[in-house]
Amino acid sequence: MHATKWITSQHQSLLDVGCNLGEFLQLCKETFPHLKLAGVEINKPALVTAQQRLSDANLHHAGAESLPFASESFDYVTCTEVLEHIPVELRSQGLQEMQRVLKPNGYLVLSTPHRGWFDWMDAGNLRFRMPGVYRWIVKGGLRDSSYEALNRHVEWHGHFKFEELMAIAGEGWKVITVERGGLFLFPLMDLLSWFFYRKNLRSHPIRLFFERIAGWDDSINYGQASYRIMIVLQKVGREIKSDAVASTYSTRITSTPLI
Repeated sequence: MHATKWITSQHQSLLDVGCNLGEFLQLCKETFPHLKLAGVEINKPALVTAQQRLSDANLHHAGAESLPFASESFDYVTCTEVLEHIPVELRSQGLQEMQRVLKPNGYLVLSTPHRGWFDWMDAGNLRFRMPGVYRWIVKGGLRDSSYEALNRHVEWHGHFKFEELMAIAGEGWKVITVERGGLFLFPLMDLLSWFFYRKNLRSHPIRLFFERIAGWDDSINYGQASYRIMIVLQKVGREIKSDAVASTYSTRITSTPLI
C-alpha cells in the first residue's frame, strides 16, 4: 500500500497533510518532478527539517482542521497515518478541509491503523497502556512540547474500520478503492524500531531491515484482520452523479474480503 500509486501525469499539485519530516514529499519530488508540492505539520521541529529538505515546497505550520490554502487548490491530497493523531472532535472538520482544498474530481489518499486482530500492539499507545513505565523510561515524547504549544496533547491512536472512516469523511466522495495490509509483523517491527527513532537513528541498517520486513507484511491483504487500511476517495465533481457514488460505496462494502 503506497500513497503514490494513483498519481498520474494529469495531477499537477499535491498536498501532504501531516508531512512530518518531509520524507514522502521528497519521494514525490524525485519520482514526479512535475508536481507542485505543499504540506502542513503541527510538529514544529519536524516541519523545520522538512523545510530544510524541501526549500521549494509550500510548507506551513498548521493542522488538518484549518488548512491555509484556497479552495480547489490541489489535484491530490494525502493523509497517511495522521488521522489517528487528530483530536476526535476535529477529525470530521479535517476531512472537510481536505475536501475543500481538493479540485473537483481530485483524489484523497487516506491511510490509518485498521481495527484488526493486533491493534493492541500499537506502539503509539504504550504511553496510555503503561503510563508509569512510559514516564520512567521515556520521560516525555519527542512531539509533546510542540503539541503543548498548540494546547494539544498526543492522542490515543484510534484504529478504524472502513465504515468508520466513511462516516468521518462525510458526503461528497466517490470510493475508488479500499486496501488493507499487515498483521503481526508490521506492529512488531514498529515496536522494535522505537529505540532507533528515539536516538535519531532512522537510517541505521537494523532499523531499515525492520522497515523491509514491515513493508513485506504490509503488502499482504489479511482482510478484516489487517493492521492497516488505505482508502482512495475522489471528490465528487459536476459530472459524477450522486447515485454513482452510492453504487460505488455499496459495491466496495460488499466486495471487501473477510476473515
